[in-house]
Amino acid sequence: MSQDEVLRCLVLLGGSGSHGELADVYNKMHFPRNTEYRTLTLNEVKKTLQGDMAKLLRDKLIAREYRKPTRRDPYSSQYRKFGYYTITKYGYYYINMYKLCELLEITKKK
Repeated sequence: MSQDEVLRCLVLLGGSGSHGELADVYNKMHFPRNTEYRTLTLNEVKKTLQGDMAKLLRDKLIAREYRKPTRRDPYSSQYRKFGYYTITKYGYYYINMYKLCELLEITKKK
């Protein structure tokens, strides 16, 4: 099930990660026979990842949060927010219950 792969990817990223980082790790995991995993464009991976992310967000296993950059250029008119995905408390219970990552010790820090 590729939703479990998304959760494994987030665990490998330390519990939270940006969309680009998540897509890169997901690409390596979901397409293991693709030896040169960078041949797939990021947009193709995001299309595959989108359905799984939507289901996990709906089930509240992960949460989406937006972070502002720490340093801002005063002359720039763009104040972008960067989207990050984090595993929720319920997501950690799900991971521990089904033992998705047996090699990693998963604990909620808060």
